[in-house]
Amino acid sequence: MKSNEIKSLGFKKMKIWCILLVVMGFLVGCTSEEDVFVPPGPVDPSAENVTFEVFVPGLRTPSAYGMTQDQEANVNEFTILAFRKDNDMTERLKARVVATSADINNAGNGTGNVTVKVFIPGGAYNRLVLISNANAQVAGLTVGSTDGQGSELALLNAIEYAHSGKWDTATPAYIPMSAQIIAATDNDIIISPGVIKTFNNLKLVRMLAKVNVTNSATASFSLTDVILYNFSENGLLVNDLAKYALSVPQPNLPGSLTVSSTAVTYAAVSNNKLEDEIYTFEAPAATAAGAVSPRIILKGTYAGDGQTYYYPVDFTYGDDRPNGTAKGDFRPIVRNYKYIFNVSKVFGPGFATAAGALNSTGVYTNIEATLIAFDNDFLHVFHDDQNFLATDKEEFVFSFGERNAGSTDNILTLLGSLNWSVTCTEEDGTPVTGGWLSTSVSTGNQGQNVQLQVFVTRLTGSVFRKGYLRIAVEDRFIVRVPVTQTAVFAGSNIYYDAVAGHLTFGGIDDPSKEMYQGVLFKFGSLTGIAPTPANYSTSTVTYPPSGGSTTSSPDWSSIPYTNTGDLVHDQASIAQGKGDICKYLTSQGWAPPGNWRLPTKDELVFILSNGGSWVNGTNTSGNDAGTNSIASGWRNSINNYSYFLPASGNRVNGTGTLYDVGTVGSYWSSSPDGLFCYYLSFDSSVVYPDSSYYRAYGFTIRCIEY
Repeated sequence: MKSNEIKSLGFKKMKIWCILLVVMGFLVGCTSEEDVFVPPGPVDPSAENVTFEVFVPGLRTPSAYGMTQDQEANVNEFTILAFRKDNDMTERLKARVVATSADINNAGNGTGNVTVKVFIPGGAYNRLVLISNANAQVAGLTVGSTDGQGSELALLNAIEYAHSGKWDTATPAYIPMSAQIIAATDNDIIISPGVIKTFNNLKLVRMLAKVNVTNSATASFSLTDVILYNFSENGLLVNDLAKYALSVPQPNLPGSLTVSSTAVTYAAVSNNKLEDEIYTFEAPAATAAGAVSPRIILKGTYAGDGQTYYYPVDFTYGDDRPNGTAKGDFRPIVRNYKYIFNVSKVFGPGFATAAGALNSTGVYTNIEATLIAFDNDFLHVFHDDQNFLATDKEEFVFSFGERNAGSTDNILTLLGSLNWSVTCTEEDGTPVTGGWLSTSVSTGNQGQNVQLQVFVTRLTGSVFRKGYLRIAVEDRFIVRVPVTQTAVFAGSNIYYDAVAGHLTFGGIDDPSKEMYQGVLFKFGSLTGIAPTPANYSTSTVTYPPSGGSTTSSPDWSSIPYTNTGDLVHDQASIAQGKGDICKYLTSQGWAPPGNWRLPTKDELVFILSNGGSWVNGTNTSGNDAGTNSIASGWRNSINNYSYFLPASGNRVNGTGTLYDVGTVGSYWSSSPDGLFCYYLSFDSSVVYPDSSYYRAYGFTIRCIEY
């Protein structure tokens, strides 16, 4: 077969709709937690003290029918069950917290991110179980049992979720999901008063599987309906990861499985596809084809005689079979999996009735259909009608720095139904020059998960370069994964975090802070200056490099800054309150992960180099921390990142008086220009990419990763 290029956003590319549950203690190093100590003072005993940042990735595009991907990932309800291991080594439920709608922030659902903030009573816990969209099912668990009594954990693991008939994709009925955080050692999850704890990188797993059907044999067959027989009507709410992680994954089934006695018919759409409509509980592998097994019946018109027929297709292993199974063996239906039936050929008439198709027990040869099933740990799946390559990333966007064997953000996991090989190319498809892009492995075998590291050298003398990983799946098709090295800016201006007690800024993947006005800085100063009030005085709040804030501020002329020469950042300059504020926040552990610095003039120009546009918005009243919203500013997209620069105004040289909030943005670079310094400036009509002016002005700062 002639090889066909499949671009990164091209033909026959599908993104998987959800992802494997990742649990601390099961998959070490994936889930992390952070403690932030609240400054001394009264502690509100009922204040939110725990944040869960959960992630349900997948394609975020509107759906013309069925359930949209955002709806599949929606967290409508959220319950946290906190277990402690008692003296008799039995885990018992010590707290159940039901989040309110105000506690759940689905604002990031378009990117798969949901944040839940709740209050959990202080204590030492062994396990936190997160239940989404199933509050009623866990409401009956008893809180507070002690030694000698039963285990609510065992009861939780036995809780069933039941549903008959077609899953409601119109309203819709949100899919139950779960995740667990398990202590590395007994009762090692500590919730303390006065400590804000954040658990991030938590990946929820849905308890349903999804089935799609595509008819590619349109010349001989027109698909009109898909009928699902003998599907399960109940399932266990919480996943059993041990079964899920087997080389041949197995479903986690209730003791008594209810099988539907009534089929569900789904009307196929006009383009011979049925997508995002069939959701079903787990089911065991069939022991034989026929009336007692889960089965798909395809109804449609055979072009040979124009009559309507019924064709059976079964859940069986194909070329993607794991070790220990044979092609054609029946396979179970496993939660969080996506099953794609593809009809490639129809040779003749089918059965005259659905019952006839259902009850057939032999191998039916008048139809050729393949079933591809994907573990949802893979977000992106490239396939033809029989084979696939699955990856957990669509592309890589790196900052200027080198990525090597010790890096952690450069790992690509692949799984193919055939052997594959990878080469590196420039953006134009020619071989890489100078060795700036390479990989740790060059081949992979069918059916094996392979972790490949992407290596890049440090980018110097430029702000952008792009290449591709060209992955050839034998002679079937080719997948290209873009690798871009470019300027990567922070997600917000520098602001003051009152809870943490220091200056900080938002990471690139955190759009929630992009409109923060931010605090202001003179050039090369480590002292932040509040954007309120308009007239600066010694009672205006400033933020010294030692942390915290003060209203016993120096007069404007006494705020330290780099008034001559190049920007220097070393111990001597830091001792004088001067240096690169982005590097300083990084060294203090007050910045998002990564290495950050002030951008150069050319890098700062790059953020608005290819256009963008002014955005008018409603601005909120200023505050000392710079966390108020300035919704008027300049927005531009670079390499799939959308940057927003608020028109935060400036404090003028000489008096420190604040001007131009909501109308002008001014951002320092690290590049001096004699007695002046270069900065980026804009208003509603024009961008001034390389202005320079007095260093004693107070401008905002947007850090860059390097």
